[in-house]
Amino acid sequence: MDARPPLRAYYDRAVAKYLPTSQGRCSTCGFLAKAVSSTDDAEIRAVERDTGYDAYNRVPTTFFCYVNAQPIRDELAEILQSGRTEQEATLEVIQKERKCEDWYPYRPGASPLWHYEDLRLMLLEEARAQRENELASVQAQIQADHAAIASDSLRIAQALKEAQDATGRFTTRWTYIAVGVAIAALLLVAVAYVFPSLGPTVGHAINPVWAPSPRP
Repeated sequence: MDARPPLRAYYDRAVAKYLPTSQGRCSTCGFLAKAVSSTDDAEIRAVERDTGYDAYNRVPTTFFCYVNAQPIRDELAEILQSGRTEQEATLEVIQKERKCEDWYPYRPGASPLWHYEDLRLMLLEEARAQRENELASVQAQIQADHAAIASDSLRIAQALKEAQDATGRFTTRWTYIAVGVAIAALLLVAVAYVFPSLGPTVGHAINPVWAPSPRP
């Protein structure tokens, strides 16, 4: 499947109809025009491009470039001043090898305006396709970032859970120890209360330095 925009593919097929040596010349360019009135720029047909004459065997000396990429009128005037015939001047100018960067393949039956609109639409279509590709790339990056953030969040949550579990086990262990110590202390107090005579003995057993001596 051709991934190129439709108009670009159509343009490529139109270019392929011309030999590389014919490309870049006014004679094969869709922007080659002639003024037929003050408001109308007509197509220059194939016979005019090949012979320098129009359908009525007249030399169309009103040729010009529709996008002003080449000074065709000035070139025609300069050649005519040298004494050359209009046909010779016309053919020399339009068949000159220019390698024009604004060359656009001529499609028989289409006016210069049609070629210009075709080019404009093609460029707009390519710009739209490029923006869509850029947007898709940005969306893919955002999704990748979200996935990475979610993965990091999961790891952090797991680490916090493990830390909480470890803290819980530590707290539980020391709670048991504290409860055991408290119970032992209560038992000692109870024993000392019930058996007063054992109090000094127990105290001395726990701390022989600070425990008071038994009374005589």
